Amino acid sequence: MLARLEKLSPREKIGVAVAVLVVCALLLNQFVVQPVVDHYKRMGATIASTRDTLRSQTGVLHEEARINAEYDAVRGMLGQAPSEAEAIDRMKAEIEREARKAGILIVSMDHRGPRDHAGCKEYVVDVSKFDADVEGLLRFLYACRTLPGMLRVPKLAVSAEKEVGKVTGSMRITKLVVVPSSN
Repeated sequence: MLARLEKLSPREKIGVAVAVLVVCALLLNQFVVQPVVDHYKRMGATIASTRDTLRSQTGVLHEEARINAEYDAVRGMLGQAPSEAEAIDRMKAEIEREARKAGILIVSMDHRGPRDHAGCKEYVVDVSKFDADVEGLLRFLYACRTLPGMLRVPKLAVSAEKEVGKVTGSMRITKLVVVPSSN
């Protein structure tokens, strides 16, 4: 093979050398340079993705103080009870106290089991029958709305009595209570 190369003219030798250099350059590009470039592109994409994730997580950390301040402001609105029975008893007592203040006669009241609700427990009391005048009922509903502890009346059924201004009915009252975790 070397004998053949020696027989070539100088011009042909230069052509063969250039061809060998081009083939070597292509092989070098295909098997060395391109994998390195691809690796750097993947690393760049990973770095960009990680940077975006870090930015969003840092944004969340900056919001932590504001969120904690808002939670502290709302925490007083939620009731707190060490046990389920105590929470139900407190809720019933609060309902009876406000009903007496408003002039509502509660004939029948019963509770249901609590439901989990966004990190709290939602307690439900059904007042299956009450008698009241319209003003007293409105005072009671307003008191439920404004009292701490987030008492709410999601269901109210009222029917008029024969006596003017008197009503009878039933209602469901709910309250959110923070129950200490067992951690």
